Amino acid sequence: MARKIDLNKIIKKMDAQYPNGELSELEKARYLYIELGKLLKFDINYISSSDRKSEDVYWRHVDFDKIEDNKYICRQIAEMYAEILNRVGIKAQREYRTFGEIVDEYFDATGRHAYTVVELTDGRKIIADLVYDLPFIQKGLETISFGTATENRFDIDLLDKKEVYEADKKIKYMSQIDTETLTYVYSDEFYKMVKAEIENPEILKEYVDATYPEQDRSDVLVRYKLDAISRFFALEKLGFREGKMFLKKLFQEFFTEEEKTKIKKCDLITEGERPHYYGETKMMQCFALDRGNGSYDYYMYVTGNNLERMPIDKVRSLVIADSYSPLSSVETIPGFDER
Repeated sequence: MARKIDLNKIIKKMDAQYPNGELSELEKARYLYIELGKLLKFDINYISSSDRKSEDVYWRHVDFDKIEDNKYICRQIAEMYAEILNRVGIKAQREYRTFGEIVDEYFDATGRHAYTVVELTDGRKIIADLVYDLPFIQKGLETISFGTATENRFDIDLLDKKEVYEADKKIKYMSQIDTETLTYVYSDEFYKMVKAEIENPEILKEYVDATYPEQDRSDVLVRYKLDAISRFFALEKLGFREGKMFLKKLFQEFFTEEEKTKIKKCDLITEGERPHYYGETKMMQCFALDRGNGSYDYYMYVTGNNLERMPIDKVRSLVIADSYSPLSSVETIPGFDER
């Protein structure tokens, strides 16, 4: 079911929480960035094999007084954030950057990408790229694209991390964990705790003894980490792209470069049996862990679910039932064709 978005309702919520000018201009911009980011998802229909469908998604017009759903791409998201800022008197506009090459599958062949440029009355001008921060906002993490890049523009300023940190404390995006020391943290701290637990040799030994007693323990660590990710980290409320970006962050945090080489990734896409223009684009992600001798452990990320370890028969049934195929011609599900 589509989730409607009411920009004026978000503004009223901010004014009710922080009346009488309690928030500075930057703090208002940050509050609205976070609140809007909690609601939006990337529209994966943009990745369709149908050029007509992709172009319709790209050029889709949004009536900001009647936003009927919450799935959009960078262009509409940048416009939406600029619109809500302008409604509270903060000057902002959508602008484009051109990469000159394809950066990833979420941009078209020209590399078009839209972000929001925010002009503060103190003379500073910053870039806010909300589409990149959706998964981090929705998981309560430190963001990566609010005043953190200049895009090689001489007219753009960078924000001091401490200034953003203080704003996040004030708007209660961060959690207070110690009332005496007034310590505030992002949810990143929880992930650090999980990582520390995973790397605890005693806990690893207990896991190996209970789960894989017959195997060489040095070969189990990657599987152990994948199992921990599936157990500790919720993905079911995220859109596909947001879940994929969150998993990418977890893999960067949890696995060494050598460990990553043991995991083969394959993005899968389907648009149903109908002509691609009319079918709904759906995606899922498969991670295959090489156990040697041509055998693999499979972990699947399906939109609306957490990462889940699956037997090959269940993976096959998922792929066949909805006619999924690899998004990239160079990616396959290892061991899938041989069984």
